[in-house]
Amino acid sequence: MDTNVQTMSKDSLLDTLSVLDKAERIYEGALEKKRAISDNWQQHLYDAADK
Repeated sequence: MDTNVQTMSKDSLLDTLSVLDKAERIYEGALEKKRAISDNWQQHLYDAADK
């Protein structure tokens, strides 16, 4: 695989950008899930402390 951006074909660049875009969306989704789990756990701890 050619890793020099200056010599890559347009199609190869577009494919690479597509993969990177998909990876970024997956990563952002994972971060959102992690935040939700953390928020839920924190709320659980607050609720337990209030009892």
